Amino acid sequence: MAQKTTALDFTLESLINHLVESKKTASENRGTNGAIPHLRPPLQPQPRTEGAWDGSLLDEKDMTAISEVFDLYEARESLKEAFDPKSPGNSSDSVLLPEQIYFAQQAERAYRARTSNTFVRSLAHLAGREVSQGGEKGTLKQSLNYFSSIIRQGAEKEES
Repeated sequence: MAQKTTALDFTLESLINHLVESKKTASENRGTNGAIPHLRPPLQPQPRTEGAWDGSLLDEKDMTAISEVFDLYEARESLKEAFDPKSPGNSSDSVLLPEQIYFAQQAERAYRARTSNTFVRSLAHLAGREVSQGGEKGTLKQSLNYFSSIIRQGAEKEES
């Protein structure tokens, strides 16, 4: 069985890297009494399609369009291919692809919760997340390492 997945989903990787940078900046600025940027996911990678989310949260259309930012189309398509009986993927595909999709779904739920919670509740959770997510050894960066290790393990099994 040949491995179908040889790289992380581009959308997920750019989402995680964007969040790491945002958290790092916020954590550094909070310690120096600097301005804290509003945390939001990155806008759709270029080139942007017409009607893509522009960062607004003003109406129902915007709240629907935000799902595109978290949509891992490539990972979903690769997952379908990995379970094709004529040309199945290997075990790393069956672990990595759903994990990437779940991670993006959790990020979307977390973002929607942060934008709809009360100020006090949001602030209660903020400081700990910034410290743990903004570092090189933080949870977000570790997830990239975890996904990459699954890809490597799948490739190693193929060679032997």
